[in-house]
Amino acid sequence: MARKIYIYLKYILLFAKYSFIRSASFKFDFLARFLMDFFYYAVSLAVILIIYSKTENINGWEKPHFLLLLAVFFTIDSFQMTFLSTNAWNINHLINTGKLDYFIIKPISSFFFTFFQTVESSSLINFLFVIPFCCYVFYLNNFTVPDFLMFKFVSVLGAIVFFCLRILIAIANFWSESPFGLERVWLSLTDFMKLPKDFIPSTLRFIFLTFLPVLFVASIPAEILITFSIELILSLIFITIILIHITRKAWELGLLRYTSASS
Repeated sequence: MARKIYIYLKYILLFAKYSFIRSASFKFDFLARFLMDFFYYAVSLAVILIIYSKTENINGWEKPHFLLLLAVFFTIDSFQMTFLSTNAWNINHLINTGKLDYFIIKPISSFFFTFFQTVESSSLINFLFVIPFCCYVFYLNNFTVPDFLMFKFVSVLGAIVFFCLRILIAIANFWSESPFGLERVWLSLTDFMKLPKDFIPSTLRFIFLTFLPVLFVASIPAEILITFSIELILSLIFITIILIHITRKAWELGLLRYTSASS
């Protein structure tokens, strides 16, 4: 198992190397992608700072706590923009054109190669914004070493939830004939990930905690860091495990549904 993980890590480093070489060949595109991601984070942060300049509390959430939620989301989103976003976006094209054939016949996991073969180095640079912001949030919330370790733990689980949900939306393209897939649905869902669950109407909250557990990406992890609820920690772990199994099964069913270019 350890050897297998080591091999996949080597592949990711190799993918990152060639992706960086490709991106560096198109300097304007590289810069545009970096600025697009940077302004996305900057605008999201500016909106919250403007709101909290007028009030100290929003539905029980104070400024340091809301910024903590954003820190969790920005950290997770930076990873997914670097390692997953482009690959998930392209799968609809691969399925509709039959080019997924070339991914399936590779001598490594077709799932791994499909969703991690492009590493966006321009998005990786956004950690230059995310890391200082997280340090500032840790200072505001008086983080201790155990708090920091818990932040890493819940962020990893939140990232897995995020990755699974994103991949499931992409896998749904096996059953969709739309040239755009379900990308618009996904873009709408990400807006809810930056909100505390108490901000969302009860009906939607139930859906986003069960059938589409987007609140387990950042809202629940942030709440865990604030309240240290064992119940929420166990719920996050449970949802993570369930989504991993669902994602794996959905990929297998999708491949059975897939019609290759030679069919």
